Amino acid sequence: MPIPNGNFETGDFTGWTVQAFNTPATVVFFNGSYKARLVGGRSTGQLLFTRIKAKPGTFTLSFTAIAPQSIEHQGPPDPLTHAFVLFIVTGFDASGVPVQHDFSTAGITPSSNTITYSGELLPGVEEVEIRFSIPSDPFANKGPVYLDEVNFV
Repeated sequence: MPIPNGNFETGDFTGWTVQAFNTPATVVFFNGSYKARLVGGRSTGQLLFTRIKAKPGTFTLSFTAIAPQSIEHQGPPDPLTHAFVLFIVTGFDASGVPVQHDFSTAGITPSSNTITYSGELLPGVEEVEIRFSIPSDPFANKGPVYLDEVNFV
């Protein structure tokens, strides 16, 4: 199922819900296309999510992300110092009860990143919610994260 406004081509968050917690969340024209621009605050993160119809079976969630102002640090990825996004795919049955949660994280670098996640929706799933979480930025070294090209197949 295509995600309505998955490329943010409307220039706004049409079809998406944003919980910005008093930090800036906008859709901007950046690097040649519209993108969701999300910025974690010093002590709060942000959420961006949408729901679509779905059927049980294999799925692939893909999206592009970039954190052009992030500062690269040596060593293993650390959530306090490295830019990343948490993404969650929740499957709901016909009565709206969540029956499945798949989640993962992806490190985001200053150059464009294409993230692909595959899984299987359980029998009985009729809708999925795709949720992105941008964590807080306590050291102000991650900068904004730009999301684009969100697809769910």
